Amino acid sequence: MIRSKLKKKIFEVLKRVRGVTIAGVSLTFDDKVSLSEVLNALNDVGVVIAFDEAQYFRYYGSRGGKDFLAMVSYAYDNLENVRFIFSGSEVGLLRDFLGIVDYDSPLYGRIYEEIMIEPFTRELSKNFLRRGFEEFGIDFEEEVIEKAVELLNGIPGWLVEFGYNYVETRDFNRAMENVVVKAERFLEGELRELSKRSRRYILILKAIAMGLNRWELVKGYVESRSGKIPNTRLANLLRNLEKMGWIRKTMKEYRVVDPVIVRVLKNLSKTI
Repeated sequence: MIRSKLKKKIFEVLKRVRGVTIAGVSLTFDDKVSLSEVLNALNDVGVVIAFDEAQYFRYYGSRGGKDFLAMVSYAYDNLENVRFIFSGSEVGLLRDFLGIVDYDSPLYGRIYEEIMIEPFTRELSKNFLRRGFEEFGIDFEEEVIEKAVELLNGIPGWLVEFGYNYVETRDFNRAMENVVVKAERFLEGELRELSKRSRRYILILKAIAMGLNRWELVKGYVESRSGKIPNTRLANLLRNLEKMGWIRKTMKEYRVVDPVIVRVLKNLSKTI
């Protein structure tokens, strides 16, 4: 009921905006509609606008997303009832794009709140699965919980995926295999996108997944398959992979953050 009233109110205020057409329960925006007018109208209602994988807005327009950020900046400064949420899996790139600490960014200096979703601790992961199984009334052995947590290393998305599949199959191996299959499908698209930027990204990930996780080992693996690479170029590629959330550096070693992705990468020897 509340949602219905809110939707009706939103439609009412958007009717005042030129280029916006209301047809039943749908909205149509003309090419020339002014986004600033839309935001001004929404300010009368009070809304939270969320953008998922917002780092990809850096490809928007001819100025690398600066026009989009300028619009957000305008709303921040002038529309007190409009709020924004930006989420993304490539945290470093999202930070770079928003540029809160970059003097050249339209959002420079704005106050914001950041929430990082880190992998669960081992104990939290076990409790997470226990509570889920208990809610479904599923009988389970503690060994199932232990093995799942060991393999999934606290990644929330994969814990959810495993829990769902275990409820459906009541079989550890089948449930874990389903998680890996989904990871393979996910990774296929992600690797395609990485390859468009540089095939060496895939070679670096492959090296680290196989345990060649120190600088000189990564470089040797990459050069053996793609030719000589300058140190500065390799450093940039590694830094970008960190920003995209694929790898993390601890002391002098690199590791792939997601253990399920490691398993998938190890099986890619015939395609890379």
